[in-house]
Amino acid sequence: MKNLGYIIVGGALALLVGCHAAPDQATAVATPVAGRAPVMAKDSHAVERAVGLPFTGYRRFRGTVGGQPVTVELTIGPREDSRDSATVCEGRYFYDRHPAGQLLLHGARPYHPQQPVLLAEADAAHPGQPTGRWQASQPVGPLLTGTWTSPAGQQLPFSLHEDYTDGQGHVAVVQYELLQEGVEVPCQPEREAGESKAAYRARTKGRTSSCNRFFVHLLGPDTLRPALRTLQCPVPARRQQQMREEVEVTGCTQLEHQLAVSYNEHGLLSVASFDNEDYEGAVHPAHGAGTTTYDLRTGRPLAIAALIRPGTDSILSRLITQHLAQDEEVMYDELLNHFVTDSTLAPLPRQGLGIADEGLGFTYTTYEILPYVHPPVTLVVPWRELLPLLRPDSPVARMLRERGLWQLRKSR
Repeated sequence: MKNLGYIIVGGALALLVGCHAAPDQATAVATPVAGRAPVMAKDSHAVERAVGLPFTGYRRFRGTVGGQPVTVELTIGPREDSRDSATVCEGRYFYDRHPAGQLLLHGARPYHPQQPVLLAEADAAHPGQPTGRWQASQPVGPLLTGTWTSPAGQQLPFSLHEDYTDGQGHVAVVQYELLQEGVEVPCQPEREAGESKAAYRARTKGRTSSCNRFFVHLLGPDTLRPALRTLQCPVPARRQQQMREEVEVTGCTQLEHQLAVSYNEHGLLSVASFDNEDYEGAVHPAHGAGTTTYDLRTGRPLAIAALIRPGTDSILSRLITQHLAQDEEVMYDELLNHFVTDSTLAPLPRQGLGIADEGLGFTYTTYEILPYVHPPVTLVVPWRELLPLLRPDSPVARMLRERGLWQLRKSR
């Protein structure tokens, strides 16, 4: 089953960004790109230092190598597949005139933020074969200059500057971190019939209700743009109050609201989420998943109806149903039981629209198409199947034009 490259680890679907430093009981997480493990700060003072130091986490640069325009993306943090917590600097780059040909970059371990950065380069198809080396004259910062050297010894100068725009004044990607915060309060379960006060105190002693939530925190001056200001999250005190209100109910409650950024390119930001709610006395925990995609030019979430041409929703439903039937993790018999007949199409997801490199992603949460016991389902419909359905003036069509994929529509 294709999974969009998502980490569906949960959170509120309302994108919560632009936060101030978290309070003392909060923990901060810097998660700059989808698929990368969070970088945990040890305490709130570490959070403040991390927010004040702009050159950790995800960084994007534009500039030239040997006079040729390039875009470079670097991530500083622990490697996802590593057993230790050593900080590394790695990423990718591409020549702007040939964006499909991406090359990988990785630095020596561990990463030393005060030393000039040295990066090895390799082709994604053959990561073990070096194709070049980048030696900068300074540590990672707003400017990077130095020399690129080929395996044969040819040298070219490079000059890069930090830039998150598309070159025309529009935000192309956002610089961000994830803040993880939590509250814990004494829970108040109901007294059992005939239970004495002493017995009640003994039974409830030390029991707590808790809420843990992730917030996306945008960094840098682009957060002052009107479109991004609309995505600002509450101040720390208000965030804490909101979480307390969630758990200060009768009974003992354990809430987890997690999230991850799954796409952050071409003016679009997709946030995948997962919620788990465990209430005392409930038959089973309640959980849900979803994905929301935002247009960074307007700050508004995208709706499926606004992306496809009028009258094509049934065609899209048929495509989704076909991909569900081919999914190895979804039993087709279960789908038939839910849809009653073989001719019934899957409904469009209520809250599950994401962007993947290869197509649009759709996420179905509990009970939407399958019984509770089945986990959330995420599938991708490829661009080649979607092109005839898309509105030419939609943000997704704009993204496809920038990637050179929209012209494929003309050949269909």
